[in-house]
Amino acid sequence: MKFGAMAAVLVVGMMVFAGLAGASRHADVTTDKETYDVGEDVTIYITNNGAEPYTIRGGYYVTTQKGEPVCDPYRAIVWIAILPGGTVTYHWNQTYANSAFGADGEQVAPGKYVVRQYTTPMTATIWIV
Repeated sequence: MKFGAMAAVLVVGMMVFAGLAGASRHADVTTDKETYDVGEDVTIYITNNGAEPYTIRGGYYVTTQKGEPVCDPYRAIVWIAILPGGTVTYHWNQTYANSAFGADGEQVAPGKYVVRQYTTPMTATIWIV
């Protein structure tokens, strides 16, 4: 039993270390297009273009151009490993979530927004018109 617990701790430690070791690499954050009509679904891609697995924390979040939070649906600490060449896809329905600016589920105003990911400095800028 002790061996099994130690092996589990070792595996988790290796996964966390792999994610931290990959911190010098960056996953790309892109969307299916740059301009959206109000209410149109925004498709978000987090892609690992590296040669090693890349671990991200959480999913995506959206801010105003000034960095003010608009949508942060993945506040829970969830780790996702993306294999080399792999992509994780998310969809944002242009509504507020965990934001100080509007009620959850309320449509955001037209304007310029930045799609971000917690573990990479890469971003995607979109317009809602």
